[in-house]
Amino acid sequence: MKTIEYTSFVTGTKRHCSFYIPHDPESRAPQILLFVLHGIGGDENEWAHFGDPTSILDDLVSSHSIPPLVALFPNGRASVPDSAPSNPFEPYAIEGFARFTDELLQDLLPLAHKTFSIPLCAENRIICGLSMGGGQALNIGLSNPHVFSRIGAFSPAPNTDVLKSLEIGINNRNNEKKLSRKDQYNDLSCLHSVSKGIAEKFPHVWLCCGVSDSLLEVTQTSEKFLNDAGVQLHTEYIEGDHDWNVWNYGLRHSLAFFWKETT
Repeated sequence: MKTIEYTSFVTGTKRHCSFYIPHDPESRAPQILLFVLHGIGGDENEWAHFGDPTSILDDLVSSHSIPPLVALFPNGRASVPDSAPSNPFEPYAIEGFARFTDELLQDLLPLAHKTFSIPLCAENRIICGLSMGGGQALNIGLSNPHVFSRIGAFSPAPNTDVLKSLEIGINNRNNEKKLSRKDQYNDLSCLHSVSKGIAEKFPHVWLCCGVSDSLLEVTQTSEKFLNDAGVQLHTEYIEGDHDWNVWNYGLRHSLAFFWKETT
């Protein structure tokens, strides 16, 4: 895992993002950007310190279960300072997670495309996360369906707001025809038609949660709202609590599922 530094338009500070890229010299050049978000008490190093992302991604790429990709692990707390406070539930810390949306779209996403030479296309972008980051992934991905094609949420936390995000996403999608070919997010040739119904307009969503998780209801409610809206959805309830066994499972199986569906 390596680190890149960038200037945040939101915070006005230098920020850091860890990233993974396949080390196999025989791998094709990555064509996919994967954003992996952390939990409420974490930062850009949480997945590397407590999860197993490098082994999971190496295994998936080497087995050709997924194409070569760049996985970015940002600090999803756009605050000054951006380290986790002693009380990560304090309002200022929570607000930092909400502010991260603008930073991701305006600063980190363009930088990632430029740094790793990945084509500007929604089909090439995935966002996922655990707990607080799972809620962020749903909120950001559903609100910006012209930016992301797939969303993975592992034990999403109560910051999840599927209904509001769908409403914002519908408005953004309806404005899709106004995007120019110079738009920083997309080459229009990559975009879906806006006339094929809501299931075609929104990213495909993969949810998972441990059946012993005290936040299980968040996943169940999200599942219901997404099903009611007709969004393409796959949900798995597995043995476990709010823990890394569930989150490592989510990272591995969501990516494998997305590419199995496309082949």
